[in-house]
Formats: sequence, C-alpha cells, structure tokens
Amino acid sequence: MKTIKTHYRIATDFLLRELGFYFFLTIATFLLLTIFTTYLFQQNPDIAQTLMQSVVDKFQGIVIDGEISLIHLLINNIQASLLGILIGLIPFLFLPILGIFSNAAVLGLVFASSQTAAVPLWKIIVFGILPHGIFELTAVFLCYAMGLCICWNLTKKIVGYRKREDLKHLLQNCLRTALLYVVPLLIVAAVVETYLTSQIITAFI
Repeated sequence: MKTIKTHYRIATDFLLRELGFYFFLTIATFLLLTIFTTYLFQQNPDIAQTLMQSVVDKFQGIVIDGEISLIHLLINNIQASLLGILIGLIPFLFLPILGIFSNAAVLGLVFASSQTAAVPLWKIIVFGILPHGIFELTAVFLCYAMGLCICWNLTKKIVGYRKREDLKHLLQNCLRTALLYVVPLLIVAAVVETYLTSQIITAFI
C-alpha cells in the first residue's frame, strides 16, 4: 500500500510533467479574459451593475447571520472546483474554458466596479483578493487544467490519435491531485477568507 509521501510524489510529478502546460494555459486565458471583461464592464456599467447584484445575491448563500460560513464557503468552492474537472469528461467541447471565463468575469466585475469606488484598485487586489485568492485561484486553476487535460486526451482517444495519455492513469492522477493539492488549498483559502480577509480589509483599506 502506497504511503502518503509516495502519493504526493506521484501527484507532484504529474503536476510538473503532464499538467504544467494546461495549468499555465489556464492562467494565461484567465488573465486575458479578466482584462477583456474588465474593459467590457467599464464600457457597459448598467450591465455590470445588474451582474454584480447577481454575484452579491449568490454570495448571500454562504453568509449566515451576517458572517461568512466556513463550511458553506468550503463546500461551495469544492463543488465549483471539482465541476471544472468533471466537465472535462465531455469530449470535443473543452467546457472548462467556460468556467475560466466565469471566474474571470467575476473578477472583471470587481475591477470595473472599483473604478467608481474611493479605494484604489491595487488595494482591492493586494488586501481584498490575494490573501485568500492566491490559494483559491491556484486550486481552481489546477481543476480547470485537469479538466482541459482530460478533455483533450479523451478527444484524442475518440478520434484514434495514438499519442495520448492512458485515460485510466490520467483519471487516477487527477483524483490524487484533487485530494492532495486542491482540497487542502481550498481549505486554507476558506479559512483565510472567513477569518482573515475581512480583518485585513478593515486594517488596510
């Protein structure tokens, strides 16, 4: 039976050797879409305001008695992240890109809305997003990268392309990576967002 250390070694090797390209592709796509949606919402403030209200309403689902619920936040983030992997099981469509766009659009909304606020954008990023976002976004990027990797290799299998990853081996590595890297990152992100981010915002913004 493999030890935890062995599983971490295998997962790390998978990240570095097989998932690296998809991971950085996900980050690049996310950054470009964030820039695009920020500009789009700046040019269409009415649409941005409507969508922002929808985001706020959705956020209320993890707020109990005026406070962020750690459990509700964690469950929500885990479900959303794992969905980014599962939709990769649909070949040809590369649906994880939609998830990347969705997350970029939310960030674009925040950036566009900050233009009318008294708080500088860099403060919102450094003190309001990065403390928990550095963990949460890393986990999300990993999930979408795995989703894209699965979709690409499944598509190659269907069209008969010989040079591809063994799907069983790939899915095992994705599951291992999700359990050993994604879930712990999301736990840390949820704890920071629940207990620290608001304190940092109060202190520095």
